[in-house]
Amino acid sequence: MTNIIKADLRRILEKRSVQLILVLCLGLSVFDALWDKHHFWNDFVFTVHQRNLIDGASTIFLGLVLFSAVYADAFRARSLQAIIGHGLSRPMVIAAKILDCAILTIGIYACYFVFQLVLSLATGASLDDFDRTILFFSAVCSAYVVTCCSSLAAAVLFATDNVALSVFAQLALLMIIPFVLELTGTLVFFHNNHIADYYITGFSERAFTGMVLDGSGFGTLLLGTTLYIGLAWLLTFLIFRKKELEL
Repeated sequence: MTNIIKADLRRILEKRSVQLILVLCLGLSVFDALWDKHHFWNDFVFTVHQRNLIDGASTIFLGLVLFSAVYADAFRARSLQAIIGHGLSRPMVIAAKILDCAILTIGIYACYFVFQLVLSLATGASLDDFDRTILFFSAVCSAYVVTCCSSLAAAVLFATDNVALSVFAQLALLMIIPFVLELTGTLVFFHNNHIADYYITGFSERAFTGMVLDGSGFGTLLLGTTLYIGLAWLLTFLIFRKKELEL
């Protein structure tokens, strides 16, 4: 399984689409920092705007391209079926793809965080430890969101054999559902029962707040990861099993 993961990571990192989207996200950070520097500038503005970018547009762009690179391309090439046909168990194959996505996403967001620190030095933003903590945990939580959403959208891909629908599912998981939950938060039932807190982004927001303020959010992030990655693994396994029985 290790060799499969290594080969997959090498293939994905060499994809032009992944490289271009990463450059685009870093370019947005540079543009935003330079814009702020010539309008309203201090370390707080830099930190807040960079956090908004890494949580918002960059997560959507990276989430879509990483899902396509890790799952959609493998589906088109029928590589998962080929690996299973050579004797590797379905649970191991599913776990390998989830690990692919997690390792790749964590690595990219680690680079993003380092880039933001370099950008802060280049633009003269005097970040203190609290500012750096905000940016670091923003990257951690965004990596969690992308990994969980991608794993769940993969289940849609394998269930429907429809790449376009699975990409839409990824977009819905990353953007549409959180937006709807935010709107419904004003309704009494959703507000009183804290429905949004139990979605992927809800775990992320609560974990971020806890980790930044007093370090108490790690358990929340671990719980969200276990819940949603476990759900994605189970759904994908059941889908593969059902299709095998139908043959």
